[in-house]
Amino acid sequence: MTDESGSTFTLQPSDSIRLQNNASVSTSSSGQGDAGNILLTTSELDMDSSASVSSGSLSEGNGGDGGAIGIGKEIVMKNTDTEDERFSVTQPADTIRLSNHANINSSSKGYGDAGEIGLGVSDLELDSSALISSVGKNGQGGMIIIAGTIDEPENEQFTTPEFADHIRLHGNSAITTSSEGYGDAGDIRLKTRHLEMHDASVSSDADFSGGGRISVNAEDTVYLTGSRITTNVYQGIGNGGDIELSAKCKMQSAKCGAGVVILNHSEIQANADEGDGGAVFIVTDNFLKSFGSIVEATSERGNEGTVRIEAPDLDISGKLVVMPDTFFNAEKWIYDICESRSGKARGRFSIRRYVVPPDMFGDEHDSLDGFFTR
Repeated sequence: MTDESGSTFTLQPSDSIRLQNNASVSTSSSGQGDAGNILLTTSELDMDSSASVSSGSLSEGNGGDGGAIGIGKEIVMKNTDTEDERFSVTQPADTIRLSNHANINSSSKGYGDAGEIGLGVSDLELDSSALISSVGKNGQGGMIIIAGTIDEPENEQFTTPEFADHIRLHGNSAITTSSEGYGDAGDIRLKTRHLEMHDASVSSDADFSGGGRISVNAEDTVYLTGSRITTNVYQGIGNGGDIELSAKCKMQSAKCGAGVVILNHSEIQANADEGDGGAVFIVTDNFLKSFGSIVEATSERGNEGTVRIEAPDLDISGKLVVMPDTFFNAEKWIYDICESRSGKARGRFSIRRYVVPPDMFGDEHDSLDGFFTR
């Protein structure tokens, strides 16, 4: 912990990092200093059982900013004309797994902004209430970027040259940026070939100011079941943030399939309270939405937002099978019921059992003699 702006903490293991049972890697600051940055260079990061990687500014007044967090197999620091340090993830980590309340977070409790989080990864999996978050108390939430590679050339204008392969969120897991005060929530950018969400959420919500922007660029599949993507503003005059969701093959390659967006009892919302609703743009080769799913950009008191879905109208007539003029007659293959056999020759064989009362002949023993021949 420091009162001045912290430096960058870099951890460079050979192959893997494993954190579990409340283990943590953290930087923090009090006073007006910024929290230090955290860079983890590894092929595999496995976090379990409330383990955390965090950078936070703890001052509740005019405090500094939360530090940035960068994770990947190869990270290159960049020198700039300013005192700000910039980094690029030039090679992705093979896997990053968070489970059982494990979390990666940057935060600011005062008027400073939360820091950025950049994950360069091939396969990211969050399960069992795992969390990636950048939260500003009174300042802005920081940006979260997840892709194959990440570059920050200048002025915080991040680029994502390469796709991640898979991003999977399960079991009440979340990726979120937020602001509890008058700062805007931070942006979220996901660039992956496949995004799967089951009982999970991606959100950039604000209490009073504007919601952040969420951009999902998928080369193949976006599949949501019981999940939410939201940029809502719950109070105040801030506008709902924009949501851009693209699942469209943009090139001919072996890894590029048919882009499809599937919403199964899921929600995509860019709503606001007094401000205007945000905008929702969905561009895909195939769009499938269940009856219980919601796509909306509304406002309680301001102007309604925009919802635009660009997906081709599918012509399935060429895949339909033409039925014959007459239906198949299965009568000869079905056993006749009794009514249909009433006009046919028939035979009958029955077995009966006669019960003779003991006193039928007045005497029990005499009654038996009538049934035997001597």
